[in-house]
Amino acid sequence: MMQPESHFDDSSIKNLIERMKGACIVEPESISETKKDSPMTSTSSGGTNSFYGLSSRKVEHTFHTNATQSSSALENSSFYQFTGSKMGYAIFIINSEFQSEKERQYAVKDRDNMITLFQQLGFEIKLLENKSKKELLQNLADIRNEIGIEHDCMACIISSHGFEKNTESNGRQHEICTKDSTVLTKDILNNFADDKCENLKGKPKMFFIQACRCLKDSPETSHYDYGFDIPSKHAKISCHYDEKSSMDQESVFQIPCSEDFLVMFTCSPGKSGMTDQRGGWLIHCLSCVFKTLLDSNYKEHFLQILTKVCGKMAQDLKVNCSSERLFHETKSAAVIYHMLTKDLYLKPKKFGCVMRQTSKKPTYV
Repeated sequence: MMQPESHFDDSSIKNLIERMKGACIVEPESISETKKDSPMTSTSSGGTNSFYGLSSRKVEHTFHTNATQSSSALENSSFYQFTGSKMGYAIFIINSEFQSEKERQYAVKDRDNMITLFQQLGFEIKLLENKSKKELLQNLADIRNEIGIEHDCMACIISSHGFEKNTESNGRQHEICTKDSTVLTKDILNNFADDKCENLKGKPKMFFIQACRCLKDSPETSHYDYGFDIPSKHAKISCHYDEKSSMDQESVFQIPCSEDFLVMFTCSPGKSGMTDQRGGWLIHCLSCVFKTLLDSNYKEHFLQILTKVCGKMAQDLKVNCSSERLFHETKSAAVIYHMLTKDLYLKPKKFGCVMRQTSKKPTYV
């Protein structure tokens, strides 16, 4: 039997809230936020009461309404919410050994840089290293099925050889080299599409690809980006546009990017991605830029952070190899494709930089 309103005291309220938590009427966070932020002075009859003057039925109704409104607010929010119990998955596809391609001796640097970064961000790390095509596709399918509703997002780091290829039926495609063969980049992305991974529906899925995009069988002279010099930030730049020599828009490969996807390549279409003793340039710059943010109280749009990564690559890095005149002083310009439906912000407590920091070792698959 319900207690009369006049008999409610601190102990009764506390016991009631604990029973409601146990019955899963609302999330505990909603209860604490309601008590703290909403004094609940309104009653259904239009009168006012203190918190202790509400009947238990009215308290239950108010809490339930608050939880419903919170859920609705999350769905209608203009930015992605990181409220799950787990940050997300970081999948590393790192290839350094190949049957028909040269070894990538600095791939280990990409692996180590990204393990350090994503451990600090609180991700569960799955490492797929030097897999065959069959193994890679099976591992990705297994990981997709492991992702639960409690995961807030997913990141995939790919470090390998790659190229673009013209096909008769599907136009221009990008492929990633595996240990024994190649796999279409779009097949890796599509593995986490909404219809195949429902637990990531409406959540950000980020892919960072350190791989060349040279057109297969094209002359090597077309593979390198020589950039151009800017004398000063105040200098005027005159660009001559030659319509005849410009590339046909249809011949430039555009990665198929689904809703809530972000894909960042280390280079533009048709060009080479660069790597040296620091590792892949995209991976190196990601690591450097995030390192400056992790220990600070920042609230910055994710695309602004990635713009800084692009800027660091453009300003700080160029090939220094005078003995190889073909690619001496060449650059690598990162490219971002995205279909993010909401704003993505990095917040230390919500994105994992503080509350979800973990030292858990990566899982080798």
